[in-house]
Amino acid sequence: MGVFNSKMFRGIFKRPIIYLFISIIGALFLMHTSFKFSVLIFILIVFLIEKTVGNKAYKITISVFFILVLLYFIMFSLSYKKEISYDYIGSDICGFVSEIKSYGVVLDDCLVDGAKSKFKFVIYTDINLDIGDEIIGKIKYKSAGKYYNDGSFNIDNYNKAKRIVGNFYPHIYSINKNKKYFIKRALFHYRNSIANTLRINMNKNADVLIAMLLGISSDIDMKNIRVAGIIHIFAISGLHLAIISKIIYIFSSFITPKIKYKSLITILFVVLYTIMTGAHISTIRAAIMILIYLFGNVFVRAYDKTTALMLAFIVIVINSPYSLLDVGFLLSFSAVIGIFYISDILFFANSKNEMKCAINTIVAVWIAILPVVAFSYYTVNTYSIITNFLILPLVPIIIVLGLFGVILPTFLSKGVLFIASFLIDYIMNLSGFIARLPYSEIFIGKVSIFFVALYFLLLYVYYKNKKAFVVCTVFVIAFVFVKSNKPFELTFLDIDNGDCAVIRDGREVCIIDGGGIPFKEGKNQGLKVLLPYIKYSGINKVDNVIVTHSDFDHIYGIIEIIGEVKICNIILSDFYKDKDVYLMNELKSKASKYGVKIKYAKDGDYIDFSSGKIIFYTPYKNGSDVSYNKASLMSMLKIHKKRFLFLGDCEKEEEVFLVENHSRDIERLDVLKVAHHGSKSSSDGRFLKFARPSLAVISAGRNNRFNHPHSDVVKRLKTSAKDVLVTARRGQIKVFLNKDRLKYSTYLYE
Repeated sequence: MGVFNSKMFRGIFKRPIIYLFISIIGALFLMHTSFKFSVLIFILIVFLIEKTVGNKAYKITISVFFILVLLYFIMFSLSYKKEISYDYIGSDICGFVSEIKSYGVVLDDCLVDGAKSKFKFVIYTDINLDIGDEIIGKIKYKSAGKYYNDGSFNIDNYNKAKRIVGNFYPHIYSINKNKKYFIKRALFHYRNSIANTLRINMNKNADVLIAMLLGISSDIDMKNIRVAGIIHIFAISGLHLAIISKIIYIFSSFITPKIKYKSLITILFVVLYTIMTGAHISTIRAAIMILIYLFGNVFVRAYDKTTALMLAFIVIVINSPYSLLDVGFLLSFSAVIGIFYISDILFFANSKNEMKCAINTIVAVWIAILPVVAFSYYTVNTYSIITNFLILPLVPIIIVLGLFGVILPTFLSKGVLFIASFLIDYIMNLSGFIARLPYSEIFIGKVSIFFVALYFLLLYVYYKNKKAFVVCTVFVIAFVFVKSNKPFELTFLDIDNGDCAVIRDGREVCIIDGGGIPFKEGKNQGLKVLLPYIKYSGINKVDNVIVTHSDFDHIYGIIEIIGEVKICNIILSDFYKDKDVYLMNELKSKASKYGVKIKYAKDGDYIDFSSGKIIFYTPYKNGSDVSYNKASLMSMLKIHKKRFLFLGDCEKEEEVFLVENHSRDIERLDVLKVAHHGSKSSSDGRFLKFARPSLAVISAGRNNRFNHPHSDVVKRLKTSAKDVLVTARRGQIKVFLNKDRLKYSTYLYE
């Protein structure tokens, strides 16, 4: 039986909106894909219209709509590309504050050099601003907080989905207070007032309840919650809106008994609550679907879940065609697809037992969002089904208690919120317990579109033939397992003005340094750059971490990832064995907490690595009195008849030490990780003439205050090395073997 003849699809294709939906999907694919793939999509859409639409007038109408939508998306895309390519540095800007985020202030309705912009701007400023304030100023420079690595947060896609042109630092001339967005500002202040009330009336867990009620989650440590797979309860979505709208609907019965008027009152509250909590995509999706249901009550029309879902999709993507790049958008719609459709084909689909129905729904949502989570975050939360089953039933109770805690007098509010806090304690403790279980979070690495398509194909096979599904799944798992053994790869990460190299051969992994930016608030390079790369690469165990020395830009990223990924050994120079150094002490303390062994290396010591070994070099022993840079633990990787030398921040004297004491090892290197980010204190001419590397790599930050790499060093390197690459210009640099010959690739091209 063909796919379009099954009951599920026959029902869907009876709805006229499905053709508008397909047209928009097709137009989105055409906008986002290459020309060849676009032609295939176009042919498929024409085929669908021809085969599924019987009425000739319908065919013409849908074809015209498809062409109009496509033209709209193309014009939107061209307009956005034109704006982001504009050089805004030095431009005059006038705009209105529409959102205040933890990462900056969003301006809308902007004039740039006198021209009206259709898009938003994010600005960073220490000035205390309010929603609706008019800002007049000049753009000084653009934020450079972007790293070009596999797995790193893609701020360009984030901005596209939010209709944001870029992130800038302005010089503000004047501020005109309260000029626009009066309702939004009032709701923003009311939200802050509710948050303050909860903080006053709750002894603890106020921030967690605030996140669940109001969507403000900046003060919560999300690690255990994320690993346990319940982070969705902190994003205002269908669950929250359904509970709150139900409460409002019930309470409106005290005002009027008529369904029509109760629905209108609830509609007003849903709209205001959506705006107050920030109108995120998941909230907008849920609000549209609930509003359709409520308007059905007003106009006495039946609610059709498929029509509501498609209409929500259409409204969101027409407003912002790049919404498909937003993970929240994908997760929100995937979860609803799981509830509406996948739950109908699972084991307990027709059960009358409430517990079985709950299990069915939770499993269906997990199945639906799994490919989105895997594709976007490169992880699988192993126990999330169990955690959700144990926690989700409490969420409506906590939300109801929170609402009563806001509206009741203080003496009653504290009692109600005490109960809410007790339940939140249970959630947080259970999340922590689940997160500490073995294999609670598995890093699966980059998932290709092919595997996502294969996943949904397997779902269809399950729907048609469960025995065939089992056989196909076994073959897919076996294929993935066979392919899991990785060839040799050395990656120098784009990690600002720090160092970080990840070496992988087969199943063994070694990391040398982890970067770090001094005086930076919040997440540093370990969590922002190194850990995402580890997840992207599917690394679940690091055999050895080598920390060259205690400078912040080398050690702090390693401190951050201890406990985030299993690390077997950390290797330090013998120089630090009895040294009282603050960051080294912090590293050792955290390593002890998570059961990571600390080892010390002297000159000539080595460790086995896969089919090769890593040899350590240092002229200094325990008790030596030299600078931390000079005491850098240098190392040589010998593998596959190739040699790779890593120098940390050593200086010229230490390079000369290598020439005089380890000349056979360092002569004619294959790859040299240049010392001290290309500083003039290193890269001695005598050493370079001796080493003569095929490839020299410099790890340096863009526009760094030290002006690394020094021009004289670059000149010396170019006379002795075949190729010289700098992460500031090339981003991430990968070195790999191709038929026993070393090759390299870079994230960016000069």
